[in-house]
Amino acid sequence: MSFLKRLFGQTPDPLADWPEPPTQAPVLDLRESSVGPLRFGSSSMEARSLGRPARIGGNLASSAELVYPGAGFSLAYEEGKLFFATYYLNPAEFDAHHAGLSSARAVIITADGGHHEVHSETNAEGFVAIFGKPDSAELDEDESILEWTHGELTIEAELTAAGRAQRLNVFLTI
Repeated sequence: MSFLKRLFGQTPDPLADWPEPPTQAPVLDLRESSVGPLRFGSSSMEARSLGRPARIGGNLASSAELVYPGAGFSLAYEEGKLFFATYYLNPAEFDAHHAGLSSARAVIITADGGHHEVHSETNAEGFVAIFGKPDSAELDEDESILEWTHGELTIEAELTAAGRAQRLNVFLTI
């Protein structure tokens, strides 16, 4: 047991010296397989470059979720490596776990260098215009999920029953 834990009954905050969190979601760059400055597979400690998350679930050294509600995104780590990014395009559609999230306006740089923006008003046609025909589509009465594979990444667009974007998930393809 560390000295501080014995003395004060708590462990020091490993993120205490991280900078302020961003106010906008980082750019998703498909050319670099990156979210802002972080490449998929990068160490959880590199997330410092994005700023201090408002919430952390789990342990940064193993599995953790870093939530940035003011910018409308979260990052998930497995075995201490960036594995999953979520842009909350329409957080009002989510449960209480996601309370307080701002709507993200995600900027995407595609393989051809094009810059695109997705947000709560983006529909299925808008995603198809950016990513092409989906590799798969799941449709039910509650939502639609469109999925594309781009190199080492899988991209999922989740839409409401009314066809409005809910979130954009990007993760390493296993």
